[in-house]
Amino acid sequence: MGVVRIVRQGAKYTPVIAAVVKEARGPVTQYAKTHLEAAKLRRLAVTKAASLTDGSVLPVVHGEQSVWVVFAGDQPVAQYPETGLPLADLVEHVDLARRRRPEEFPTPRERAAAAGQSAAARVHLPGRRGRRGKPVDDVQDAPRA
Repeated sequence: MGVVRIVRQGAKYTPVIAAVVKEARGPVTQYAKTHLEAAKLRRLAVTKAASLTDGSVLPVVHGEQSVWVVFAGDQPVAQYPETGLPLADLVEHVDLARRRRPEEFPTPRERAAAAGQSAAARVHLPGRRGRRGKPVDDVQDAPRA
């Protein structure tokens, strides 16, 4: 009975789902490209700052775009993406205390570990009990089989 119901629901809703996917494909692809490009520019700015003496990076909002300004000491030396604006004008009224050193940015391995820990923290397994009959709060506290 369950298979028949699934087939009927599929036949009924497949055209609707296909239309929604077709409509959303363009905006979703554009959104993904924009965010991938922003991440690429951030990595490029951090890499540039790591190659400089006393290098640091500062995110600055210019219009509706986030611009990463690279500093060598207190001098701005580069911007990603290129806006065509002079660096002095771009950082004129910005709080320079918010600059971050390349070491402060997490590595890909650290980001992956944090994402895994975050996902593990959201997992709820009802009815699980620890060794002494207490509810298990954390995945690491779970009894080993």
